[in-house]
Amino acid sequence: MKYIKLSLLICVTFLLFPSCNNDDDNTNSSTTINGTWHLKNVRGGFVGINIDYTRGEVFYDFNLNNNTVNITNNILTTGPEDIYAGLDSGTYSIRIEQNGTTETLFIDNVDKGTIDLQGNTLQLDDNIAADGFLMEFER
Repeated sequence: MKYIKLSLLICVTFLLFPSCNNDDDNTNSSTTINGTWHLKNVRGGFVGINIDYTRGEVFYDFNLNNNTVNITNNILTTGPEDIYAGLDSGTYSIRIEQNGTTETLFIDNVDKGTIDLQGNTLQLDDNIAADGFLMEFER
């Protein structure tokens, strides 16, 4: 009789376990990239570029509801600040591909790098070891 009760208890326990789910494990950075991000710094490259940007000079407004980014580029010079600021002002299509825990941002089907989102800081790393660039944004 004890064997039957123990077996029944074990069966009931295993039947209930699959219904448990931790939704916290299903979050990723693409759900929080929505909104406006101000370009703060671009660094890297073969010659060691390190350019700081003033808040409001360049900002990206991501909208995952319609898979677009509206970029505002207010740089007026044609120097390095403009060259490394990224795309010109406009609205572009975006796609975020997930490969395991790594997310890659594509703007108009061009790989713009992996997404590293930590609080109010967003980094796009183009993952080119020797002469790649890292763009850093803040909310």
